[in-house]
Amino acid sequence: MNGLLDRKDRLILQHLCQHGKVTERLLELVCKTTTYRRIEKLLRMGLLTRGEEGYQLTPAGQKALLGQQEGLAGTWPHLAAIPTAYHLAMAELIIAAVSARISGLFSEHLPSFLLVGPTMGWKTSHGRLCRTADKAHGYL
Repeated sequence: MNGLLDRKDRLILQHLCQHGKVTERLLELVCKTTTYRRIEKLLRMGLLTRGEEGYQLTPAGQKALLGQQEGLAGTWPHLAAIPTAYHLAMAELIIAAVSARISGLFSEHLPSFLLVGPTMGWKTSHGRLCRTADKAHGYL
């Protein structure tokens, strides 16, 4: 998804994340027509929502703003395919816990993780991805 965003899209996302609305400062950086056209594109992509208090980034928008090479995604590129910043953070925590266990830092009181949410919330896929990542690197 990040391949579909250019510098102006990322600038608009960053501005709306901080301010929630189009301000004069944003219009100084990107012309008005382009700004609103790009906002409509970001809304269609599911990266933004429009509410009573202005624009808000969706979890996918937060992930797109983070970029593809943040955190462990720079080391393990398949993690960049994780759909939201929340799921990426959970995957990084799980990988860190597995690494800590393998290193021998902890012999007991090992961390556990439980993903709870509605149907089709990427819980099973998340578990499978972490399991695959750990097996591929010889951790499990």
